[in-house]
Amino acid sequence: AIKTQSWAAAAAEAGAALELEPGSTKARLRRGKALLELGREEEAQQELQRVLEVDGAPEIPEAKRVLACAQKKLREHAAQDREKLKGLFGAGPGTAVETTDNGTAGAGAAA
Repeated sequence: AIKTQSWAAAAAEAGAALELEPGSTKARLRRGKALLELGREEEAQQELQRVLEVDGAPEIPEAKRVLACAQKKLREHAAQDREKLKGLFGAGPGTAVETTDNGTAGAGAAA
């Protein structure tokens, strides 16, 4: 499913593999990759961290690379959220003015 970029199927298949073999770092890495592609960065980060906890796992270098991508996306989302909040709360209290269709201050507006 990863080769065809069917990320939901890849995550499900890796999850099924982990049910059969919970210690599989390969399945955990694949699940982490799929979750990242699905936009589920926090879950991906958790899966990839678990790969890194296994000493000598051959998937560690790739897990580090994918984890760095997940962390970058999480930082980008946090920055976007901060920007949205600035737009909502940046003007300060009493500065938002609602106007009616004719351009006059409407009910409940700070004037």
